[in-house]
Amino acid sequence: MSLGRRFYFALSCLIFPAFLFAKEPIANSNPVGFLYIASNSGQSSGGHSALRIGNRVYHLQYSFEDKIFYIIREPWENFRFLYSVVQNRNIEFYEWKLSKIAKREFQRKWDELYLIQKKYLNNINSLKEEYKFYSQWISNNQTEIDGLGYFTEIKSEREKEELALSNSEKYHIEKSLEILQKELRVAFDTEGKKANPIVFKSNKLENKHWLDEENFSEFFPPQTIETGANRLQNLIRKIQIRKWILEPTLPYLPAFFSFHFDEDLKVKEEDQVWLKNIQTQLREDFISCIKNQNCNDWEELSLLVRYISIGMSRDLGVFTFPMLQTKKLPHQTEFEIPEWLREKKNLEYKQAFYELKKEMIAGYNFATFLEWERFNLKWYLFFQKGNEGFLDLWTPNLPGNVSLQEFSQNTNNVSSDVSSLETTLFQIQSEYQKKVQEIYSYHLIFKNCTGELFRYQNHFFPDQKILDETIGERISHEPRQLNFIPAIAAKRVESHTLTTRKKIYLSFRNLYLNEKRRNKVESWKDGLPNLSPIYKSNPFDHSFLFFTDDKLYSRPLYGLANLVWGIGYIAKGILWIPVDYGETVSKGSESIFYSLPELVFFNIRKGHFPYITIDEIPEEYYHLEKE
Repeated sequence: MSLGRRFYFALSCLIFPAFLFAKEPIANSNPVGFLYIASNSGQSSGGHSALRIGNRVYHLQYSFEDKIFYIIREPWENFRFLYSVVQNRNIEFYEWKLSKIAKREFQRKWDELYLIQKKYLNNINSLKEEYKFYSQWISNNQTEIDGLGYFTEIKSEREKEELALSNSEKYHIEKSLEILQKELRVAFDTEGKKANPIVFKSNKLENKHWLDEENFSEFFPPQTIETGANRLQNLIRKIQIRKWILEPTLPYLPAFFSFHFDEDLKVKEEDQVWLKNIQTQLREDFISCIKNQNCNDWEELSLLVRYISIGMSRDLGVFTFPMLQTKKLPHQTEFEIPEWLREKKNLEYKQAFYELKKEMIAGYNFATFLEWERFNLKWYLFFQKGNEGFLDLWTPNLPGNVSLQEFSQNTNNVSSDVSSLETTLFQIQSEYQKKVQEIYSYHLIFKNCTGELFRYQNHFFPDQKILDETIGERISHEPRQLNFIPAIAAKRVESHTLTTRKKIYLSFRNLYLNEKRRNKVESWKDGLPNLSPIYKSNPFDHSFLFFTDDKLYSRPLYGLANLVWGIGYIAKGILWIPVDYGETVSKGSESIFYSLPELVFFNIRKGHFPYITIDEIPEEYYHLEKE
């Protein structure tokens, strides 16, 4: 396996790793089947289930924050690293025998399900944005618009010379700007009337037909909610982009980041050539967007912000990239990392940086450029915060304040009575969100991560056929069949006629022990967390004395030792209550709780390994992908 490939697998020690695109094919590039993930302490005590379709994994995670059972779609490399390395859990893959056509249809159904939920979530965000937009408009005649936080109002003659607009280009941009400004004035007059609380209240809630109950289904896409705020924001973005091109301003420096912390990452003289070529291509692309009117506001903005960041790289002499707002997934947890690990991981990032830079030098294309940007933003966030965040789509989304007075002369006539409007808008948003929460609800038994996989599959293929291909007997999602329990569900899938083979992706620690056994260097220290060469204390684990996941007949004995250890930990914690407010007692209680199953030969706790570096991952981890 190439050095680059190893970096792509092991770049991150965090809960959502910074994997890049795979560089080497695996033996079966499009496997489909059921994944059973063994248990571990925390919210993973009962195990987990998922579906693998090619290099994507589909599974469900509940968010206690917004009370929605999320359908997650993520790369297989990310999923495997998270569960088998960070969470140290064996993954059993039950591969199904399906034709290429059936596989495509199976994936299409799950993609539809994922995109339907995403559309609901986008609608919730649109309603929240409308609430914020009107509140800001009425209260202070300005608003925040995502994507406009990268510019200042200070004119830049140098940028203007660099753009060097031709007369034809300037004409097309001015004409486009004039049309958009007229359109915006009309839109503001219309929305200004709506923004008056008295007028708005007459537009009663029941008239919002997308709130009707029959329109809410997890199997049919909802109507896209195009709010007045959406329309106005889209127009304002397009207008501001054209104004910038005609009269460029200096970039807002805090909205960009540079790798000043490493002398080796400075832009060299030979880098200026390929950076200039990329900047020229970006210039042509966003001018073409405007002339041909074939790009939306976000496409235009992305091209422009990229153009600016490349120019900053050339001017500042260090690689510079735009900052983005990131989010976290329901199964992504933030935590502090030690300084020694930060330094070691930065060395790994640096080597991967050089690998990607070679591809950038080879020539510009959208996929490579996107990969380059995502990687460097993740690296920067890791360096600054020890947390990479999650990027679903690359969009320059930092908000910027915009005065609405310059776009409409009628904004001062809008009522200043904000409370009535806010109440109405908040009511609409809350009702819509509540309906989405109802269709994507969670229950430990009746609607959990495993039962839902079978329920969706049975809905997709009620006659147990994918197109004309028979897929065998139905696996019931009814609770009385106990298939909501991941381990039982895995046994049912294993015996199913569709399953052709079972493949096990061993956990990180099991791979490590296998390697030591092959080399005949296994040590008794490997079984003790406090002495193990690879285990480090971390925020996800309570204190325990022995690993028991690799033991069977002697497990009750080791479990008893863990139980005594937990009791002693609680006794220590009682003395520390004035200092840590009961945190040690809580950890001791967890230790006892996960030790009890070990007394009857059952193992849940396996320890977590979030502080892993590339040199600690056994070669077998990569070899398993090629089998």
